[in-house]
Amino acid sequence: MNEDKNIKKEFPIEQWANPTNESVNADKPLALPASVEPNYPKESGATACQNGEMSVCQNGEIYSPNCQSGQDLAAEVKEVAYRLIASGKDITYGYENWRDLGFALADGLGEEGRDIYHKLSAQHPNYNPAECDKQYNACLKDHGKGRNVRINTFFHMAKEAGVDIAEVARLNSHSPLKPQNGGSGEKGESSTGQMTSQNLIPEMPTFTDIIPLENWPKTFQKLQQIAEDRETADILTLGIITATSACLPNYVGNYDRHLVFACLYAFIVAPPASNKGSLSAIRAYLKYIQESIRRANKAEFEEYEQNMAEYQAQKGKKGQTVREPKQPPYRSLFISANSSSTAMYQALSDNHECGFTFESEGDAMANALKSDFGDYSDGLRKAFHHESIGYNRRKDNEHVDIKKPRWAILLSGTPDQVGNLIPTADNGTFSRFLFYVLQRKLEWRDVFAEEEVTLDEEFEKMGKELFVVYLKLAARKEQLRFKFTTQQRQKFNRFFSELQEEQAAMLGDDIVASVRRLGLIAFRIAMVLTALRFIDTSELDIQNIPEVICDDRDFNIALSMVNKLINHTSMVYSTMLRKNGDEDENDVTVKMNMRDKLLFDNLSVDFTTKDYVAAAEKLEIPEKSAQKIIGRFINKYMVVVREKNGKYRKVKPGDKR
Repeated sequence: MNEDKNIKKEFPIEQWANPTNESVNADKPLALPASVEPNYPKESGATACQNGEMSVCQNGEIYSPNCQSGQDLAAEVKEVAYRLIASGKDITYGYENWRDLGFALADGLGEEGRDIYHKLSAQHPNYNPAECDKQYNACLKDHGKGRNVRINTFFHMAKEAGVDIAEVARLNSHSPLKPQNGGSGEKGESSTGQMTSQNLIPEMPTFTDIIPLENWPKTFQKLQQIAEDRETADILTLGIITATSACLPNYVGNYDRHLVFACLYAFIVAPPASNKGSLSAIRAYLKYIQESIRRANKAEFEEYEQNMAEYQAQKGKKGQTVREPKQPPYRSLFISANSSSTAMYQALSDNHECGFTFESEGDAMANALKSDFGDYSDGLRKAFHHESIGYNRRKDNEHVDIKKPRWAILLSGTPDQVGNLIPTADNGTFSRFLFYVLQRKLEWRDVFAEEEVTLDEEFEKMGKELFVVYLKLAARKEQLRFKFTTQQRQKFNRFFSELQEEQAAMLGDDIVASVRRLGLIAFRIAMVLTALRFIDTSELDIQNIPEVICDDRDFNIALSMVNKLINHTSMVYSTMLRKNGDEDENDVTVKMNMRDKLLFDNLSVDFTTKDYVAAAEKLEIPEKSAQKIIGRFINKYMVVVREKNGKYRKVKPGDKR
C-alpha cells in the first residue's frame, strides 16, 4: 500500500492535462488483429474453453478464458478496449481506477498493454500522455508488489461499464466464423476463414414477397403460386419480364425525350446448382411466338421455291425478262450468344431488327466477345438504346444498317462468369444489365413434386396468353404509346434523384451510370407489366387505342423491384468486377478497420441517413467518409442492408438481406 501512496503522490490526477504533448498519439487506432469481427448482435450466454478452465474474479464471475495463448488474450483485451472506446465509456475516472487499470494491463500484457492504457486513459478529459507513460512505467515495475491486481480486474471493470465479456470470449475463442482445429467454417467461408465472391453469396433481398399478390398482373400471380420459394419466384418473374420485353412490337414510351421499346438485359448470378435452371422454362413461354415466326418464315421459303421454279422455267426463253427471286433469310426470335459479330447482327436484322438472346451459361456470350470475330460488345451497348448498328454482310459484300435494334438478353451464370463477361464497370456494358444475385441453399429440394403439370407446361399456358397480345400489337398500323401520369413522373424523378445521390455517396461516381440506366430499366419494367395486364382486361382494344396510361399498381411494382434490385447491382459492382487501381477496396476478405467498426457499433440495428451522419459527427468522421463507410457495410463487409432510400438495417453475413 505504501508503494500505491508514493505513486499517487508522484503523479497527482490534476497534472494529467497536457493536450499539446504529442509524445504518444492517442488518436492512432488500436491495431486490432484481422480475426476480430464486427460487433454483430448475438445471443447472450458464456462459452467455456475447450479444456474447461476459466479465469474467475473474487466474486466468482467468469470473465476471460485462462487457457488462451498470450496472442489470444491480447486480441481479447484489444476487442474489449475497442468496445469501451466505441461506447465512450471512461473506466479511468478516479485515481484508483486509473492505477488499477495500469496494474491489470501490465499483469496481462506487459509492455504490449501500454498503447491500450493510453487509448483508455485518453477517454478522460484530463489525459496527459507524458504522465500516462510514467504511470504505466511504475505499474510495470511494481505490479504484484503489495497489491494483487491481475488482468481479470480489467475485464471486471469493462463488464461493469456494460461490455458483454462472454460475447467477446466467443468472438475470440469460439466464434462460428473462425474454423477450429483446421476444420471448415460456416457456409460461405473458405478454409482460411476468408470470404470470397465465389464461395460467399449473401442472401439478398427479394421483391415478390413484399408486393401483395393481388397487385400483380394475373400472369405473375400464377407464376408466384407455382414457385417453390421467394428466390425462385423472383428469378422466374425477372425471366418472364425480360422475355416479354422482346415480344412487344409497335409498343413504345417517351423516356428522356427518346422513344424507347421495352427491351431489357438481365443477368441472374448464382453459384452452380442453385436452381437457376428453372429459367429454362422461358423457352416454353415463348413457344407460340417462336413457332409463329418460324411458320411465317417457312411460308416465305415455300413461296421462294415456287417463284424460283417459275424463274428457272422462264429463264432463257426469248422475249421473256424475269428477275431472279431473292432468297428470304432465316428468321428466329432466338439469337444464339455464341455467334460471330456478323452472324449476330445478321440474325437481328433478318428478324425485322428484333431478337431475344437466352443463355443459361454466361460464358457463352463472354467467350464469343473474346474471340477474334465475335466481339459484338459495341452493338450490345448500342442496341440497349436502339442506336443504329452497321455491319457488312459477307454474302454479296453488302453493307447493312440496323436502324432501330430491339434486342432483349437474359443470361444466368456464376459470379466468375460475370467477371468474364464484364471485367470492369468502365465500358458501359455493366450499367445496361439488371442483376439478381441468388444464393445456393444447403438443403435438398423435393425432386418428386406431386404436381402433375410441369413448369414447362405452366409456362406454355402463360405464353399462349402473351401470344394473343403479341399478335394484336403486331397488327397495329401505328405505335401504341405508353405514358406515366403527372404524379407518377414526379414520384419517379424524386425516387431516382435520391437513389443516385445515395449510391454515388457510398460507391463513387462509377455507379452513377448504373443508377441512371436503372431509371430506364424501371420505366421498361412498368411497360412490360402494363402490357401483360392487357391479358386481364380483354375489353381493352389494344389494336386500335392510341395510348395507354400506366396503372398505379404497375408503377409501384416497378419502383419496389428496383428498390431491391439496386442492392443486387451494387453487390455485383463491389464484389465481382475489377476496378482500376482499386483491388484492395474490391477484396471482400478485408476486415473492418478501426474507424469503420467505431461507426458500426454506434449505429442501432435499424438506422437512417440522419442517424449515421449524427453518429459519424460524434466520432469526428466527415460526412462524405461516412457515406462511403456505409457503402462498405452493405457491399464489402455485408453487415448492413439497404431497406430503401435512406433507411438501413444491420445483419450478420449470410443473413436475409
